Amino acid sequence: MRISASEIMGRAGFQKGYSLLEMLAALTILSLIVVLAMPNLGKILSTIEFNTKSERYMRDIAALRIRAFLDKRQITVPSESQGSLVGEPPSALEDTDVLLEIANEGWSLVGGPVIFLQSGVCLGGDLTLISPSGRSKSFTLIAPDCAVE
Repeated sequence: MRISASEIMGRAGFQKGYSLLEMLAALTILSLIVVLAMPNLGKILSTIEFNTKSERYMRDIAALRIRAFLDKRQITVPSESQGSLVGEPPSALEDTDVLLEIANEGWSLVGGPVIFLQSGVCLGGDLTLISPSGRSKSFTLIAPDCAVE
């Protein structure tokens, strides 16, 4: 029985797939990309976390005007002369959840004072949030609705 060359190629010949050398080259390139991207990934994640928290805190502070209106009382966000919010007792924070959360997470709030009248009107002002790592972000609250600028 004679075996032709095409039968030999069909049995043991060309198989579909990647060789070991091609797989190693692809893994090497992928490893280099990961090694180069890792240091920046940590910075990117910390920047995203900082921006997210600071924006949320400022929106919550701006919403204190609603709290002042509903509670029928004036709320004053402390100024620099009164110190930052870190370590302040709850009475100094006017029992407002957002200010307690900022202080409990190690953030500082300086600037102001920003006064929210019992009518729900905000008198506006400038505030700066300082993260536990020392990064800061300044905001201006525009009267009468405390829109964040």
